[in-house]
Amino acid sequence: MQREVQLADPTSGIVQLVRNTADAKLLGAEIEGLFQISSSLIFDFSLGLLDASYTEVLFDLNGDGVINDTDKDLKLPRAANVTYSLGLVYEADISSWGSASTRLNYAYRDACAFTDDNRDFLLDQDILNLGFDIRPTNANWTVSVYGRNPRVYSSMTVSMRKDRPS
Repeated sequence: MQREVQLADPTSGIVQLVRNTADAKLLGAEIEGLFQISSSLIFDFSLGLLDASYTEVLFDLNGDGVINDTDKDLKLPRAANVTYSLGLVYEADISSWGSASTRLNYAYRDACAFTDDNRDFLLDQDILNLGFDIRPTNANWTVSVYGRNPRVYSSMTVSMRKDRPS
């Protein structure tokens, strides 16, 4: 694998090198799907499982001066073992005025190594997104209100989008 190796450095914080570092085995599976629960409600899901490991190491990944099993036992950077998401979309007509839709989505990513030496990790992430759209009948625009992970960030966005002609 050719990698941009990121190593901790006491002077600059992080040093980045491009090197042929190792060979690795990645075995994984992914599944995703949509289910129409009713004429106006859709459920979606995804699941990803990954088993990643080094098979041969060609570079001193942990910076201890030797290439050995200690390097081979490190976790591959940014290779989360488990990811999944669950979501709902509800669409409804608002009498003759137009239509509205709401979205709710939860996604999870397992913690994983961030640097090649495994001194820094990305924490597991729970992400909750929600949104609401209004589309007037015979109009080529949509008004949207959505929040991206509002449990962590106190932000809400309102946007207006002109639809492309069909």
